[in-house]
Amino acid sequence: MTLYSTQAFAFTGKPYEDANCVMALLMDADENPLTDSSGEGNTGALKGANEPDYATASNPGAWSTGYYDWDGTDDLVTVTDDDTLDLDGKLLSFSFWVYNDLATSAIDQGFFDKADVNGDEGWDRYSIYLEWNRIRIRINGNAEDDTHYGEEMSWNDGWHHVYVEINIGGTLFLYVDGSTQTLDDTTENNATFANLSDNLLIGKSTTTNEFTNGKMDEMAMFNRALTSTEINDIKDNGLAGAAAPAARRIIMVN
Repeated sequence: MTLYSTQAFAFTGKPYEDANCVMALLMDADENPLTDSSGEGNTGALKGANEPDYATASNPGAWSTGYYDWDGTDDLVTVTDDDTLDLDGKLLSFSFWVYNDLATSAIDQGFFDKADVNGDEGWDRYSIYLEWNRIRIRINGNAEDDTHYGEEMSWNDGWHHVYVEINIGGTLFLYVDGSTQTLDDTTENNATFANLSDNLLIGKSTTTNEFTNGKMDEMAMFNRALTSTEINDIKDNGLAGAAAPAARRIIMVN
């Protein structure tokens, strides 16, 4: 006889299990390419003369044992173009950790950047990066250039967890360390593009060719909005230790 329970439980030490997770680079091992634990096959290839360096630490967060360090010169990670990573009229959310090495981020410190060089005026893209110590969310498409800034703060004083939600034609959200940050404008003004054909870049800005100088960890993308409870669960326990979403909380007991 098989019984079913809706009891919540954590996937400690296992890949994050969420049907709406389209990429999960846990970065807990020295490897190339980086494993995608979402099951979508969106692995990350390390690029650059020296490539981003893998490092271990006893407690970069409350959950992680390793991370990667970008040198600010030519290090980056590329994820091969895939429809699951495109922002073509749908919602995408992003979760990641960052520890910047610069006291002031005068250059664009890229986290997620995906473009189409053959798009409208050659600049269709979405990007999330650090500029002058503020998270900047930028969506270009159909001659629209929508830019949204978070609050200015220090990013070189330790690890910070960031969650960004982009909803074309809807509202944008930004969480830093589990709390909402005020954006200067929360409305996405209907930037449209059919497809972004270039690879996803992590650690580099498409348009400025500027590279990130700092550490990043647990880069993840979802095709749905996360709740504040889920955001804080990931912040406190990491992707591998976060509880499964309600739809996946089914335990089979024989």
